[in-house]
Amino acid sequence: MKTVDIKGKPYVCVNERVKAFIDNYPEGSINTEIYQLEGTKVVMVATVTPDLNIPDRFFTGWSYEDETNGFINKTSYIENCETSAVGRALGFMGIGIDASMATADEVANAMLNQKKKPTSGIEKWASRVKEVCPTVIWSDMMEQYKVKKLSELSEAQQNEILKGLINDSGNNN
Repeated sequence: MKTVDIKGKPYVCVNERVKAFIDNYPEGSINTEIYQLEGTKVVMVATVTPDLNIPDRFFTGWSYEDETNGFINKTSYIENCETSAVGRALGFMGIGIDASMATADEVANAMLNQKKKPTSGIEKWASRVKEVCPTVIWSDMMEQYKVKKLSELSEAQQNEILKGLINDSGNNN
């Protein structure tokens, strides 16, 4: 699977996990369903079945998004929610993970809900990271940099992460 380098460690975006699943499990399926949609909030579940001939072996991933949380969610909160749910289900199956299960959206939402700095530089930086790699898993990044909150990342660390993602993705926006 293609990875991006974050502080010397490989990181696998959800799109690469999906490609690996499709390549390695031709008899499998990925299904998503909106479990709840109320106002600006959505809850989704993804079910990954590696082999449709063995339907009792499946992996699920759940995700929650709020349209009012974050720049990307203003236009794509349902899509973000679906991607997170799929990433979690594939992670439970063991595809593209090393140590962490939290997805980008889960950690980003937690960060935004802390409300220490509602329009801080870290939030602007996080939005830019999500533009470059929409399926980044923040908890993996935080673990690599040994921080409990994204706001604990130094400006130099933020620049290093963003530069690595831009270089590895070929995205020069």
